[in-house]
Amino acid sequence: MKRGKGKNKGNRFENLVARELSLWLTVGSSKYQLISTRMSGGWEGAEEWRQAGDLAPNGPAGERFRRLVMVECKHRKNDLLWALFNPPNEETNIQGWWMNLECEATQHELLPMLIFRQNQRAIMVALPQELAHLVAWDLYPVLYVEDREYMIGILKLDVLLAWPPEQFLALVEEIIHGSP
Repeated sequence: MKRGKGKNKGNRFENLVARELSLWLTVGSSKYQLISTRMSGGWEGAEEWRQAGDLAPNGPAGERFRRLVMVECKHRKNDLLWALFNPPNEETNIQGWWMNLECEATQHELLPMLIFRQNQRAIMVALPQELAHLVAWDLYPVLYVEDREYMIGILKLDVLLAWPPEQFLALVEEIIHGSP
């Protein structure tokens, strides 16, 4: 890959994910409720939760989502699912990315959501295992990955996007804050 192309691919992927989630959150009425955080960490004076992760709020629906969920996006050439059988590596595989994301999300009291893609493959989402199980409802395949340090479920992003956003956000609020 030519120098700088990986960063461009990552930026395009973040923009794609921001658009898809925005359309989902607004039931198709807005593509810009979430935007890519280009200045990673450089938003001086902003509330900390706003600048955490790869997507920032850019409207009321995006803000509600981001007050609950921290999203990290990764687009790689390599076989990411096969790499699950290797030790965690924060630079190159799902387990390492998840452990970093989970640590940062916990600091901000947010739910971690890792959205990733391998070249020429479907977009996948990793969620805490209990949430992935609820989202899939035993109707869709979920890959459960457990280690001493984490328990995640991996499913296609399309499965999540089939959920009504209000129902998903209520579920996340319940997981984060406990039952009402």
